[in-house]
Amino acid sequence: MTPEKWQRIEELFHAVLDRAPDDREAFLNKSCGADSELRTEVSKLLKSFAEAGAFIEQPLLENSRSAAAQPEPVIGRKIGNYEVLSLLGIGGMGEVYLAQDVRLGRQIALKFLPAQFTSDTEQVRRFEREARAASALNHPNIITIYEIGQDGGKHFIATEFVAGETLRQQISRGKMELRAALNIAVQLASALEAAHSAGIIHRDVKPENVMVRPDGLVKLLDFGLAKPSELRIVDRGSRIQEEIPPQSPTYNLQPESPQSTVRNPQLLTDPRMMMGTLAYLSPEQARGETADHQTDIFSLGVVLYEMIEGVRPFTGNDSSSILTAILSDEPFPVGAEIAKFPEALGKIIARALAKDRIARYQHTEEMRADLRRLARKFEPVSGIVAQAVTLNEQPVHNRRAMKAIVGVAIFLAGLGIWWFFKSTTKSTPSPWIRATATKLTGYPGEEFSPIFSPDGNSIVFMHEVDGDYDICWQRLGEAGFKNLTPECTLSDIQPAFSPDGSQIAYRSDCNGGGIFVMPATGGTSRRVSDSGYNPTWSSDGKEILYSTASAFSPHIRRTAGGQLWAVNPDTGEKRHLQTPDAMQPAYSPRGLRIAYWGVNPNNQHQRDIWTIPAQGGQPVAVTDDAALDWNPVWSPDGYLYFISNRTGVMNLWRVPLEETTGKLLGSPETVTGPSTETWHPSFSRDGKRLIYVQRNFRAALETVPFDPATGNITGKSAAVTQGTMRLGFLDLSPDGEWLAYYNFGDTQEDIFIIKKDGSQQLPLTNDKCKDRMPRWSPDGKQVAFYSDCSGNDQIWTVSRETGQRQQITFQSGAGAQYPVWSPDGSRLAFHSRGAGTFILDMTRPWQEQIPVALKPMKEAGRWFIAWSWSADKGWLAGVKGSADEDFPGIWIYDFETKQYSQLTQIGAYPICLPIDAHRWLFFSDERRLYLADARSGTERVLLNLAPSEVNYGLPSHDARRIYYNVRSAESDIHELSLP
Repeated sequence: MTPEKWQRIEELFHAVLDRAPDDREAFLNKSCGADSELRTEVSKLLKSFAEAGAFIEQPLLENSRSAAAQPEPVIGRKIGNYEVLSLLGIGGMGEVYLAQDVRLGRQIALKFLPAQFTSDTEQVRRFEREARAASALNHPNIITIYEIGQDGGKHFIATEFVAGETLRQQISRGKMELRAALNIAVQLASALEAAHSAGIIHRDVKPENVMVRPDGLVKLLDFGLAKPSELRIVDRGSRIQEEIPPQSPTYNLQPESPQSTVRNPQLLTDPRMMMGTLAYLSPEQARGETADHQTDIFSLGVVLYEMIEGVRPFTGNDSSSILTAILSDEPFPVGAEIAKFPEALGKIIARALAKDRIARYQHTEEMRADLRRLARKFEPVSGIVAQAVTLNEQPVHNRRAMKAIVGVAIFLAGLGIWWFFKSTTKSTPSPWIRATATKLTGYPGEEFSPIFSPDGNSIVFMHEVDGDYDICWQRLGEAGFKNLTPECTLSDIQPAFSPDGSQIAYRSDCNGGGIFVMPATGGTSRRVSDSGYNPTWSSDGKEILYSTASAFSPHIRRTAGGQLWAVNPDTGEKRHLQTPDAMQPAYSPRGLRIAYWGVNPNNQHQRDIWTIPAQGGQPVAVTDDAALDWNPVWSPDGYLYFISNRTGVMNLWRVPLEETTGKLLGSPETVTGPSTETWHPSFSRDGKRLIYVQRNFRAALETVPFDPATGNITGKSAAVTQGTMRLGFLDLSPDGEWLAYYNFGDTQEDIFIIKKDGSQQLPLTNDKCKDRMPRWSPDGKQVAFYSDCSGNDQIWTVSRETGQRQQITFQSGAGAQYPVWSPDGSRLAFHSRGAGTFILDMTRPWQEQIPVALKPMKEAGRWFIAWSWSADKGWLAGVKGSADEDFPGIWIYDFETKQYSQLTQIGAYPICLPIDAHRWLFFSDERRLYLADARSGTERVLLNLAPSEVNYGLPSHDARRIYYNVRSAESDIHELSLP
């Protein structure tokens, strides 16, 4: 059956339901005419709909608590009309697979039901009838169910496969642009209105339960806490009203004790119930009253506030203070920084967040209408929003029908909730769920690498002072800091206290660089190693352990190369601990083992954690998965804590280990809930306090007019994108209309294109591979990029029109990265770390040629990395790199002389101007964008974006406009304290 045919069946099914029962038969006969197949399919749906009972409204998960069995080998098999591609998840409620619908050519999620659910034949039969009806009644903003069926002894449900990112991921990047926030809020209100019309309350509306597709469509997920409404619909003359049931007993909001009386103790005691969830509760939920549809309205107001302001309206240091804020506090007025419509927006949020249900929106449709009116003032309004609103404004004539789809959503979302908790919890909950949070610093710029002094009365951290990082000391409870390394004009970073608290080891770039030691109060320092990063002391203070490689962010760590060394700070004696790759080492509490993270030797894009014996030995894996795991640190009680993005955002996790052997004693569990990115955790000596960095990162694309004749900027900058986007290395299409980029640092990195004015955004790739650094071919028909889809990095191309991708290099060793087209498209330069830069003939396939290697640079272990090809095809601009890092400065390779020359001592990411008459290029250096002249060897500043950073300048093809990415970040130190 074609998609068009099925759409016609759905449309006719709805049209029949909209008519009186006596008129339906005649209408159906007239509409179907001679199409007997159409008549039969619609009749089947109508019959199933009439037979459907209230089965799905009953609790489905009440008795489903048994452990999941091992999944059967179904990958590669055909189940019904679906080819199973890969496993997505396993849990106590079944298995979920990614599959391909062979009839319609689409990817779907295929969920197999466990035996405890399918053993009752009558229940399965009734569930199938409900699901068939629900599949024809899906709402655009609620996950769609395609089919429920059986293949042999396996019962399955086929649903849409939603690609995109959660709203939490978007909010974590900072405040959202008002138009985008309103578009999302309108769609969420539309979904909730449909659910409420069916008598279903969601009860868990929060950013984690909202998926935003790349095209802007919003999907409301996780109806796992939903329940049928307890409201009674009564007729008050000409008006339908809702009666609220009597109030239930209230919560005891005092700090919990064995004598505390709480109506629902799970709300406050379950370790899986993070503060992020508490912050979205309505006042009636906080009081323990019966939740009605206005609970969802309140939660939607909280989500809208957070999208606009970047923070939640109700916060606190613990559960009780959060609940008290929900019941008593009024949030700061919203929209103070919004240029348009702050008053109208403030009224919507104030009404949604009213403590008293009488003052709150009485129906979701009222809130949606107000949001819609405000959104219309932004032109153009998102077509996605318009579509969702139009569909939702159709009359609903059958509440049971709407209950069916939402009921099935309850079951499917329940699977996800169970899988999440199954994979992240263990018998001993994290104690930090009850910790009190305190913000310790709030200085302009960023603070990193905080550590407690051994006595716990002060902290030391790195902070940017006058353009470079210094080691700073601050007494707890006091404002201000003392700079311990003011003399060095280069960066001093990564401090570490000696066990007795008398000395601080740190990394410095001064005096040739290396590991230095100074008194704890500052003063004269001495170098103990001429190389190294992230020093850490042994428990007896006789050795300082460090890595030879540095990584500010795990996102930009490229290949293996870091080695662990230990140095005696008094004698300078060193010893080498052999590892494939190691970063940020950390001693265990008794000094028996060392934890570190690095590039997985089996997958260069995978970042995992290992431990080894303190004297060296065989590494034992702590993690081995697709998540980005880094920054391990031991707690005094023997847990290994680390940072991971396994839930989409960089948060703190922990896992129990046997210190003597490194054997895992449990599964990883989350410590901090969804928030901004968490970095650099560190413990007090007694283990009762934990400090860490919370980092807010923002990025946007801007453009500015440029005069190629004079080399000057001729106007003001203008924003291309709104809000925050993770933009990795842009490239402009030959027609000048589209910009290609990849979403750098996201859990799934893909290639996207966006209109030069930011109005449209389309994905070119959508897979679990790391697809990076897109470059348009000169004819505009394809985009080259590098990807690890074949097991290691190789150059691929993807067709702009068809989306078909093709691998074009099969380079051994470290593979191939950084494609650069020649201006005529006949050649392509790429780099292979450890081997150098090569030129590929694009007129012949890989098998018929041997790529030509550029002449090596003079220094051993250093290679030229090409970034841009000159318009006259005579030279390449690039940088110098080693196995693990690039060095500042722009280099030129001349094809005629086969010689390298250094153009500048600073900068990176050079892009040649597309004009033969000039040997000009743009490059960036932290906060400035430069223009360099390859003939004269001079450079000058074009843009100074301080305190923000710029990482490249991309010229338009007529060189009359420059596109550039502006990035800014704010990092502060926070403390968690146990009671």
